[in-house]
Amino acid sequence: MTCREWERRLALLEDFANGEAAQAERAEVAAHLETCAACRSAVGDARLASAMLAEALEPAAVPTGFSRTRMDALLRAEEERQRESLEFWPALERLASRLAWGSAMALVTLLAFVAGLQIGVYWPQSRQTETRDAEVREMVPRPVQLPADHEEVLATLVADGNGR
Repeated sequence: MTCREWERRLALLEDFANGEAAQAERAEVAAHLETCAACRSAVGDARLASAMLAEALEPAAVPTGFSRTRMDALLRAEEERQRESLEFWPALERLASRLAWGSAMALVTLLAFVAGLQIGVYWPQSRQTETRDAEVREMVPRPVQLPADHEEVLATLVADGNGR
């Protein structure tokens, strides 16, 4: 049998190692491996690859001591950084929402006030006119008619009671 034909049988090597293959087959493979260096090398490479794969699939050992402390600190710092970045945007959204509502309410209030001024709700038109007329009367004194001569002045003084 050539090595190419043995390669197919060497794929069953794990079965040979576990004792699941027949005794006669095991003896034939062992005899060939004693005489063929290429197949021995292939079997060694296969065992090494199998061991490396098994090691890679095993869970990593739990870190202890300083490495554990350092890993915990790095994880806490990363979690804090992510939490801070996540807390910023919701707070900004709440602020923007409140500002929008406040601005809308201020605009509605201002429009209602201006509309009330236009229709005279706050100061009725007749009252405004009366108040304005009274203020004008207080500010501008009534015109005084000046006497034409000295006799009128004396008569005015006597009439007011100032000429005693």
